[in-house]
Amino acid sequence: MIYAGIDAGSRAIKVVLIDANGSGIVAKAQADQGIEQDKLACRLFEKTLAECGVGRSDVRRVVATGYGRNAIHVADTTITEITCHAVGVRHLVPEARTNHRHRWPGQQARSPGRQRQGVRLRHE
Repeated sequence: MIYAGIDAGSRAIKVVLIDANGSGIVAKAQADQGIEQDKLACRLFEKTLAECGVGRSDVRRVVATGYGRNAIHVADTTITEITCHAVGVRHLVPEARTNHRHRWPGQQARSPGRQRQGVRLRHE
């Protein structure tokens, strides 16, 4: 079962194909971003599929993220970068947790109940 991720960033487009059955990364590619994000992303996606011998019908889902994610028409869905990062961290470091009460060094408390809330990862 192959899944594809397309990161349509402001400076580059990246494509990764992942085999969910355990093989990990099947293929990856990167190209400079331009003014026709959708066309560039589709071209890079198709080129990546062809180079590794995977057909479009073999790809179960395509997810787009990044600055230009909403312009990528081949994507089945879009996900924000922050959500992608969180899912990636959770996958790589399952014990990672957030602490919403943490204040960064040097950060001053605001009025009671209105303190800025920072986030940090900790390994237990």
